[in-house]
Amino acid sequence: MAQYYIVYNGQQVGPMDAHQLLSYGLNPNSQVWREGMPAWQAAYTVPELMDLLA
Repeated sequence: MAQYYIVYNGQQVGPMDAHQLLSYGLNPNSQVWREGMPAWQAAYTVPELMDLLA
């Protein structure tokens, strides 16, 4: 299972599974990263997070 990081209150937090991102206010514009991603991205651009954002 992928482990994610999220920028929360200006700090990098993680690793955590995708569902735990919700505890940190995951929204479409949240900056997230996981191993294999070239850079931090807005959550809405990460296909595997789409269900959580719906």
